[in-house]
Amino acid sequence: MLDRVQSKSMLHEMRTLQRKRRVEEVDWVDAIYRAYVILVLSLIGVLVVSAIVGDGHVGHATVADIERNGAPILSIGLAFVIAGALRSGSRGGPHSLQPADVHHLLLAPLERDLVLRGPAIRQLRVIAVSSTVLGAIAGNLALRRLPGGGASWVLYGAAFGACAGLAMWGAAAMASGHRLSRVAASLAGLGLIAWAGLDLAVHVTTAPTTWISAIAILPLRTQYVAVVGPIVALAAAIAGFIAIGGISIEATLRRSGLVGQLRFAATVQDLRVVILLHRQLASELPRRKPWIRHRAHGSLAPVWRRDWSAIMRWPASRVLRVIVLGGIAIAAAIGAWLGTTPLIVVAGIAAFVAALDVSEGLAQEVDHPTLVDARPVSPGWLYARHLAAPVAVLAVIAAVPLGVLALSGHASTTVSVAAATAITAIVGTIAGASLSIVLGPPPLGSPFLMSFPEIMGTLLIARQAVAPGLAIAGFLPIAFAVHALHSGHPVVDAANATIGPVLIASGIAIGYIGSRGAKRY
Repeated sequence: MLDRVQSKSMLHEMRTLQRKRRVEEVDWVDAIYRAYVILVLSLIGVLVVSAIVGDGHVGHATVADIERNGAPILSIGLAFVIAGALRSGSRGGPHSLQPADVHHLLLAPLERDLVLRGPAIRQLRVIAVSSTVLGAIAGNLALRRLPGGGASWVLYGAAFGACAGLAMWGAAAMASGHRLSRVAASLAGLGLIAWAGLDLAVHVTTAPTTWISAIAILPLRTQYVAVVGPIVALAAAIAGFIAIGGISIEATLRRSGLVGQLRFAATVQDLRVVILLHRQLASELPRRKPWIRHRAHGSLAPVWRRDWSAIMRWPASRVLRVIVLGGIAIAAAIGAWLGTTPLIVVAGIAAFVAALDVSEGLAQEVDHPTLVDARPVSPGWLYARHLAAPVAVLAVIAAVPLGVLALSGHASTTVSVAAATAITAIVGTIAGASLSIVLGPPPLGSPFLMSFPEIMGTLLIARQAVAPGLAIAGFLPIAFAVHALHSGHPVVDAANATIGPVLIASGIAIGYIGSRGAKRY
């Protein structure tokens, strides 16, 4: 093992040379232009969303509910995020080094914490800045609907975002440095979620995630535990730095290769490859035994049987992910019904991501075109038959809030709007997810795109936006119903009026899928 001072000097010299080479290869005019465009588009997006949210403040009863339950609810969400970070750390995260650094530096006679400290600081800096900006944006949106000073909402939102980012990174780094097993990381995450849920149930502030979440509610309610939140977040980040030298080289090497492929897939906008690489990073493997034993073979409805056989072998992480995403979509839809209509975008995106997981049978067919050609059925009809099982899964998830509304004695108007939204959301989400799977990456060598290079960027953006746009359109009945409620028009009629257009648009997408042949790579 080399002397620590000598190791620091050598690493500093090498990092300096790498930085100098990267700087020499950067086109500063292009970099400044891209930063300018991103900044302008981000500001426009924030201003547009702020304008859509509007300036109407919520009622006193809603403000009282947020004062009482806002921090615990945020605490549960933060606990889920940290639980995911713990699982990522058990697989080698959050570090994503270059393969060359793993081979030539981590295997060299150098102390690992010296090698990892520089990349970790850069990664933590990016996470802290990004989470701070996101928190400030959330605070800017909150001040439109909630009482309190505008500057305080933005300031405390940014502080909450920064603390959440530090806690998330620190949890992943500690799990990686101490080489927690997946079982131990999962149990720790579940314990943290249960602790946050207990705070919500008995109205106390004992969980560390509640201390951090209390920062976001300071413009409405002063809680002294919010002072402890930044201390906990900083302590988690520092503890992650202290344990950084204990990471597994094998896990780091595997992660570095997959992250490189993931970046390339994201660059070429290949969503399917991104999903597959994410599952490899998460080490998701089918269960050896199905959750429910069933008859998997038979001549009756073979595609239906095959899809349900795959669903019954989902790993627990995927089941939990679909349930959580479904819960987010339902919660966002409820928030939209209560007056914040832009939440239909959150609901649509959450449902779209869940539908990508549910539509795995269709994705497997698209990934194996030679097997599709070997079957005595047209590829398009085979693809369309794979939509039945995903529709059934989403219908089960949508039936839960409908049943709760019906059994709890809510007004018939609320139940009718929820039923209309369930129909359009299921069909629109499945149509959007299946369309995204079948389309695949954009054909950058297409003669049509090459014939109109001036509009290539616009066409590629529109192509990628169609699929999630269908999922978001599935929640339009809520937006139209809220608008009708404020305008004094029939609410149920406004919601039902959107069913036809959404089903027609979804039918066109499904018809396009049914007309497709086997994809050639």
